Amino acid sequence: MSAPQSTLDHPLAIDGKTPGEVDVKWSDRRLVKLLLFVAVPVAGILLWQFLADRGVLISSMPSPLEAAETLWHWMFGVPKSSVDVYAGTWLAQVMASGQRVVIGYALAALVGIPLGVLIGANKIAYALLDHVIQALRTVPAPAWVPFTLAFFGLSPLATVWLISLVAFFPIVVNTISGVQQVSPLLRDAARMLGARPFYIWRRVLVPAALPFIFVGLRLGAGMAWIAVVVSELVGVKDGLGYSLYQSYQFGRMDILVGTMFTLGVFGLISDRAVGFVARKVIRA
Repeated sequence: MSAPQSTLDHPLAIDGKTPGEVDVKWSDRRLVKLLLFVAVPVAGILLWQFLADRGVLISSMPSPLEAAETLWHWMFGVPKSSVDVYAGTWLAQVMASGQRVVIGYALAALVGIPLGVLIGANKIAYALLDHVIQALRTVPAPAWVPFTLAFFGLSPLATVWLISLVAFFPIVVNTISGVQQVSPLLRDAARMLGARPFYIWRRVLVPAALPFIFVGLRLGAGMAWIAVVVSELVGVKDGLGYSLYQSYQFGRMDILVGTMFTLGVFGLISDRAVGFVARKVIRA
């Protein structure tokens, strides 16, 4: 009888491993990543449930099971009476907030990235604008509310403006830093080859600064979901921010917890989406 064939001789072997062995290793890695991803949230929920069962939490604080039941009813329930104002309204609140976040975030990116490239690449623009941006970005979002009301009044436009303003600063600041980190040798080489300023910006500065730009976009996406809570206290009667404030006024801690959970999930999804796009664009 002939000796068994070595895995090194297998026609589909990868690094000396058969496809089955490679699949097992890859699935093991994915399982470990999944366990690490859920470890802290699951531990926190278990601790929360333990404290609720022992009566440690205040009476108005729901347990995880109660909060999950309320969230389910909020998402899929049918109003049983005129008093039940939350049941089945979750999607409408998410759509209202999501629309404002998308519009505000898009405006922040459309203004922040070109302006950041200009300030980072031009010494005069940097001298004129950098200190202004650095001073304004330290103003917290709630402090902009009176300013927003004075200019836009009680309207949905005020919410979009506030979201775009809050998301704008991390985008423009990181874009400035990214452009300034580009080696002057790259710019000089492009100029020596006869490249025009706009071409240098488009084909040299922006591609080299992309890692910084996407860091700003990720931070801006998170800030947009934070700002939506503040902005929806101004002039609107729907959205997750409005639901958060309304549930606090009505003493509905279960809805409040569900709103916080929803905001956190959509903030995470936004962050992962921008990170996914960043990996695709930077590798291209």
